[in-house]
Amino acid sequence: MRTGAPWRYLPWEYGLWQTVYGLFRRWQRDGTRPELLTRLQARADAAGLITWKINVDSTICRARICCSRSSWCSS
Repeated sequence: MRTGAPWRYLPWEYGLWQTVYGLFRRWQRDGTRPELLTRLQARADAAGLITWKINVDSTICRARICCSRSSWCSS
């Protein structure tokens, strides 16, 4: 299964996709990316720009097989 968009479809305003991908991988490996995200979130939170609501991605929610067919479930 594939998700997301290929790097080669990155808008040209960001530069060459190979360069952006290289920076992304380097920042991911050395911890820059998570640190940057944390700082940006703190800054946006201090400015009142974030509403901390819970978001659940349905791709990680598991249900019992019987829940998909109500006639199978006794509860």
